[in-house]
Amino acid sequence: MVRRVAAVAFILILAASSSASACLLLNEIYPNPDGTNNEWVELYNNCSTSVNLSEFIVTDNVSPHFYGLYGEVEAKSFVVVANNASLVSGAVAPNATVVNLGIGINWLNKPGDSVFLLNGSALSDSVAFGAIGDENSWSLCNGSWTETGNATPGMPNDCPKPTEPVNETNTTEDNMTDNITYEFTLSDMKLTVADNNYTARFGDVEYIECNLFTNGTPATLRIVAYINRNNDNDKQKWITKDKKGNTITRHFNESDTALILETSSTMQMVALQVPIMLKDNCNNEYADGKYRGFVRVYQDVTGNEIPHGEFNITVQGNNDAFCCEECPKCKKCECSCPGTSLPESSG
Repeated sequence: MVRRVAAVAFILILAASSSASACLLLNEIYPNPDGTNNEWVELYNNCSTSVNLSEFIVTDNVSPHFYGLYGEVEAKSFVVVANNASLVSGAVAPNATVVNLGIGINWLNKPGDSVFLLNGSALSDSVAFGAIGDENSWSLCNGSWTETGNATPGMPNDCPKPTEPVNETNTTEDNMTDNITYEFTLSDMKLTVADNNYTARFGDVEYIECNLFTNGTPATLRIVAYINRNNDNDKQKWITKDKKGNTITRHFNESDTALILETSSTMQMVALQVPIMLKDNCNNEYADGKYRGFVRVYQDVTGNEIPHGEFNITVQGNNDAFCCEECPKCKKCECSCPGTSLPESSG
């Protein structure tokens, strides 16, 4: 008997704070260090009050990464968000706030990328850049972005001198941010698997944690997780099923385990827990070991795939409580079922 398990997933849409969003702005990007792990993003608090940084997340557009900030920045002050604070400690202005991500990778894409500053789930600020020369930065200068040759973490940008007088309104709180309009399509949505290693038994229900960065395009999405390959021998093994007990092998968007998500016209970072139902292994059809799975996102109406993410899962042993329900039907059953006589093997 197949257990009836509802395809429940928890959706968390983070709250936004509009007042803080108006204060904190992207000001300088250092995406191209020469062979070192000292990338950084500079923010500026353009308001007359301090801002709690724990409400904010920085992320990018190419193989997106999501990094939460912490601490507080004083009024009219700079924040340097650094991969490794020790590598930039000598260059950062002493009165600047430093947020140390403590990561060992350069997360910004060297040929070009976009940086997004999120206040909870709301887009606070963003900027796109192309290829930038080694040790140069992408800087906000007089209301527009330009490449500069002298990086200035925690200090006013080293902007080229204007060829004509600068309109003083460019320096007001209302006009410091650049007014770039981004045209997004469904393909611009980004999905990342938050945890890449899971452990389960055959017959279990597991939840795959993901982050989906929507792009302000209203749509109905179906998010499906499944497992299709044994990593130990690189052979295809479809070991997940739907609620009817059918093996999930194709038409993934039609699976009744799919999570349904309605996106809005507001950019959001949505935390998801997408269910997978592992098939039982009472007949020892599948080997214990490491398997690879996928989380795919489909547009509900058309079935078109948008982004996808991968995860690894170690599957070992049976969920006895589930296997014992099927035990009398097994030809080769190794479940420890109280009061149940194992059927004789037919061969």
